[in-house]
Amino acid sequence: PTDKLTIQPGGLINDKSIGSGGAVYLDVNYKFTPWFNLTVRNRYNHNNYSSTDLNGELDNNDSYEIGNYWNFTITDKFSYTFEPHYFYNVNDFNSSNGTKHHWEITNTFRYRINEHWLPYFELRWLDRNVGPYHREQNQIRIGAKYFF
Repeated sequence: PTDKLTIQPGGLINDKSIGSGGAVYLDVNYKFTPWFNLTVRNRYNHNNYSSTDLNGELDNNDSYEIGNYWNFTITDKFSYTFEPHYFYNVNDFNSSNGTKHHWEITNTFRYRINEHWLPYFELRWLDRNVGPYHREQNQIRIGAKYFF
C-alpha cells in the first residue's frame, strides 16, 4: 500500500428471520487524482441456512460478487459514486432474473453539510424480475450519516 493504493480486507455478519449469513471481501482502492478514486471489491456472500435449489435439493444459496465504486469529488461538499455490482450464484440457484447471474447498479449522491452530517440519495437498479410481473426492479434510498 502507498498513499495512492489501499488494500483492505473485511467481513460482515447478517441475521434475518430465515437465518443468518455473512460475507468476506477484499477491497483494492486506487486514488487516480484528488477528485477521483476507484475501488474494486471481491466478495463472497454465504447463507448459513438451506434453501430449495433448482433440482429440489436443499443447499446454501451463496453468491460471488464483484463490485466497483467509481468515487468522484465534485466540490468540497458534493460527491457522486457510480457502483456497478455483478453477482453470480455459486450453487444451483437462479437470481430473480431467471439466470445464475445478475447486475445491481447504484448511483449515490452525497452532500456534506458539516463535519458531522452527510445526507445521501441513492438510485439503484436491481435487474429485471422474471415473475410474476417481468419488470425492472428499482430502489430509492434516502438517508443521512452522522459522524461523531
